[in-house]
Amino acid sequence: MENKFHLVPKKYHPIVREVVEDCGVVEVVLKRGFEYDTGASLACYERGEFCRADGTPSEHMLKQCIAREICCYNEVPLDQWDRDH
Repeated sequence: MENKFHLVPKKYHPIVREVVEDCGVVEVVLKRGFEYDTGASLACYERGEFCRADGTPSEHMLKQCIAREICCYNEVPLDQWDRDH
């Protein structure tokens, strides 16, 4: 599995633990103490969902979606984070 940090805007790199892709699914995991607004520390994206009108895959659309979701992160106390994750 190749590291895919280029899919995440650089300003969010300090809160991202890892970005991996396996079988067309990109996983973006936030570091301890950070959550998406859904309360999860992991978000998954299926590349097949991010295609241009002609059906060709669009890495740009995937990057935009990841950026929109990460920008709504929450910082939570570590004891709460440990309990929830």
